[in-house]
Amino acid sequence: TGKEEEDHEKVKEEITKAMGQEEYVRLLEWVGMCRHLRYDLDGALKCYEKCSELEPLNTELLVKRAGVKMDGSKHDEAELLFAEALSLDSSASDALLHRANLRMLQQRADDAKSDLEACIRLFPNNLLARLRLA
Repeated sequence: TGKEEEDHEKVKEEITKAMGQEEYVRLLEWVGMCRHLRYDLDGALKCYEKCSELEPLNTELLVKRAGVKMDGSKHDEAELLFAEALSLDSSASDALLHRANLRMLQQRADDAKSDLEACIRLFPNNLLARLRLA
């Protein structure tokens, strides 16, 4: 709503003055994570999108947004966010790992396996990728 946006802008301005923009983004990211954990998907997505506006090259934020989309059964939108993250950084192992989860949900086992193998090639000690591949 208009009032909510106005309030957000005031809070953002005060926090940025006191702490700086990077700290504001981290704080907003934490709020998004807490909302996601409480399954407030719309609230989490709003927080993560605001973060992405301020840090458009942050692949971790794209992965978090994709996770919210996955939890909301918006798999096509999640796939696009993973693709965007990987286009920014082809070594974004979190994007590969979580996209593999999405592909397993979609019953695309071969694609999931490819993502997990790519993740392990990039980071041989990635235990989660190894466990999921087993």
